[in-house]
Amino acid sequence: MNKINQWVIGSLPYTIFLSILLARWQDLSYYFILGAVCVVLFFANIFNNKQFVVRKYTFLILAFGIYVVYSNVYVAQNKFIFYSEVLKNQYLYTFFVLNIIENTRFTKQQITRWFRVFEITVWASVIVILIQQFHDPTFFKNPNFNDAMFEKSYFSQTEMRLVSIYSWSGMSDLIFYFVPITFFLINYEINRKKIFKAVLYSVFLISVCVLSKARTSMMAAVPFLLILQSSYQQKKAGTRNTLIIILLFSTYIAFTNIPFLNKILRDRILETSQVDAESRTMNTRLIAVQAFVKCFPDNPILGAGNTKYSSGSKGQWNYHLSSFLAGRSSQIHVGFLDLFYLYGLVGGLLFSVFLYLPLRRMYIKSKIYNFRSVFWALMTLPLANIGLVSFNIMSAGLLLSFVLYRNLESFSEKVK
Repeated sequence: MNKINQWVIGSLPYTIFLSILLARWQDLSYYFILGAVCVVLFFANIFNNKQFVVRKYTFLILAFGIYVVYSNVYVAQNKFIFYSEVLKNQYLYTFFVLNIIENTRFTKQQITRWFRVFEITVWASVIVILIQQFHDPTFFKNPNFNDAMFEKSYFSQTEMRLVSIYSWSGMSDLIFYFVPITFFLINYEINRKKIFKAVLYSVFLISVCVLSKARTSMMAAVPFLLILQSSYQQKKAGTRNTLIIILLFSTYIAFTNIPFLNKILRDRILETSQVDAESRTMNTRLIAVQAFVKCFPDNPILGAGNTKYSSGSKGQWNYHLSSFLAGRSSQIHVGFLDLFYLYGLVGGLLFSVFLYLPLRRMYIKSKIYNFRSVFWALMTLPLANIGLVSFNIMSAGLLLSFVLYRNLESFSEKVK
């Protein structure tokens, strides 16, 4: 069964290429197909593979997925539709995918080949976003891709969000796919003592995240400095610190002296060009904290459910929250606050503990094998949720952090 498992999980590095093919062919989602195949594989392994082990921590995401269904139907009083509540439930699929990953081993040769694929993907990401920024914002954009921020044509060049090649696999993949694989590349090249390539991919990472205008991708990308810092041995601390200082100084010079980048800094990152404080998107994060403090005590245990207070929600209208927001924000725009508000202490703790357990294991083992990018790749999820609301583990970069973690001994050496 390991061979079949390898074929399925081994498709993750090729996510963007497979997503483009599937979208052009039948407008199918790669992640939906991956999840469905892993459900079948899970039960095939249970009955045919005596060495197959269901990891205990994965039961937490399964329980959370089931609780989401319960919350939608009984708390939010949303009509139960099997397709939307079960077949499209990303948390249920995560349980099956992670267990296939946990029971699949890859060789050094296979994983080394993946890094070449990561390189191609990163180069493509940079080239496409440069064309989108300076020539045509719709270049290589999936015709079926719909995003309100992207479609706001009245945004200036320094404010319009760009998604590079990731309109084909999902907008969140700019954060949870591109950022993690770039982390992997930086760490990989440093371990191979290819410092120039590590710096080049660091520059690519900064460039794509800045040109995307998505502050959440910028926040998620910050740990690349920690990867650079921690991937050097103590005796090379001077080289490490010099490299980081050069990168930081170069970034500062670029943002202060290149008019276009300086305008992005003012218009989008810091929003200092916005005279009215309420028109700044960062203001929605302050409103989120106020809304949470005001409304969370209403339903602290089970949560309020995914009730209607914006166009993306379901179920009965949540008049308390919608009246408090009063059109100033579309939602509680801080991820973990929104998680606990919607699903209460029950759902919030289920997901938080699920995330904490693999992060703790990754942190310990990645230090031993000098490949801390697997830890920071998964950390992009909580970091991005400072300003984003997305808890979908079913993204290639996040899933690959689990894959590489399980196979660290295959391609990375222990620190002596």
